[in-house]
Amino acid sequence: MPFDILTTVSKISDSLAASAGSASNLNFVMEMITSESGAFSSFMLLMQSETEKLVPVASHGLSVSDFRKLEARADSSILRKAFEESTTLYIKEIISEATLDFLSTDDDRCLIAVPIRPARKTLGVLCTEFPTQNAAESDDLIRFLSLVASMLAQTFQVEHAVIGERQKLIEENSHLKQELKEKYEFSHIVGNSTPMKHVYDQITQVARSNATVLLRGESGTGKEMIANAIHYNSLRAKRPLVKVNCAALGRSLQTRSF
Repeated sequence: MPFDILTTVSKISDSLAASAGSASNLNFVMEMITSESGAFSSFMLLMQSETEKLVPVASHGLSVSDFRKLEARADSSILRKAFEESTTLYIKEIISEATLDFLSTDDDRCLIAVPIRPARKTLGVLCTEFPTQNAAESDDLIRFLSLVASMLAQTFQVEHAVIGERQKLIEENSHLKQELKEKYEFSHIVGNSTPMKHVYDQITQVARSNATVLLRGESGTGKEMIANAIHYNSLRAKRPLVKVNCAALGRSLQTRSF
């Protein structure tokens, strides 16, 4: 190969580790492949679950018009075969391929398309367009692109796992907050006397306001239950409820004062 594969792979690895899956880093990977291998262009297509179509997500060396053509026609081209069959395609003289007419026809060019597959499911295709005079080095280039595709696949797999865990934590947090809210609903406070009805009216009024509330009463009369009911039915219900043991705080201050 006319370039240092290990150095290029190292740079690509550092870029992916810095910010996995970001558009700027993916474009940098395409730039590294293109510039280091002497290719005309490199681009990556990923399957969109919503549309079930191959969509370009990063590229280097393509003009704006070429990218738009790629965006419109890639899914119906021979590149779909590389995705569906999860196989590497080596297409010689792509100017003769009607299904790839979205690519430049200024020079004789070849195209290599390598599937991006982390496990059993193919995620997309990594493609590089290079001069036909470099066809003798195609085997080395295929091995290089396969290595990069494997790195991309691992990056996407880790990113997917992290997003899944984050979503799981968000859902669990939301579920726990809902349980707390239901636990401290006003209806769970027991008491039908006139003074208790007065308490219900008061906590209903202050729960949706920004008013400062002072709860007084003997130990065991339910001050903490009322405080929880106010918090979890207020506009701050999604924020943490911080409890401070005033008696312990008072003893600490008294100890320090001596």
